[in-house]
Amino acid sequence: MRKINIIALGIILISFLLGIYLYPSMPEQMASHWNAQGEVDDYMSKFWALFLMPLMSLGLLLLFLVIPKIDPLKQNIEKFRKYFDGFIVLMLGFLFYVYLLTIFWNLA
Repeated sequence: MRKINIIALGIILISFLLGIYLYPSMPEQMASHWNAQGEVDDYMSKFWALFLMPLMSLGLLLLFLVIPKIDPLKQNIEKFRKYFDGFIVLMLGFLFYVYLLTIFWNLA
């Protein structure tokens, strides 16, 4: 298994474990969207608020793993593989950051 896959799966696993650990202490309706003034303007159920982002991250990782296999020329991704791998980590890291911000907002 490549190092990038281990890092990506680690981020996703931490997201799921954090959701499972915090599930009992979260409110039934959690803030999930904020307007330009920073005011909450949408809520979602506790389950979806805690597990939607990890599920989206997992789906995105699966898509990133499939992309090199469906590349018609098969060589294109390999030419810039380290940048592609960096993009995967950057994207999953950003989603994890947004996930943490949502959790911390709802814990307060």
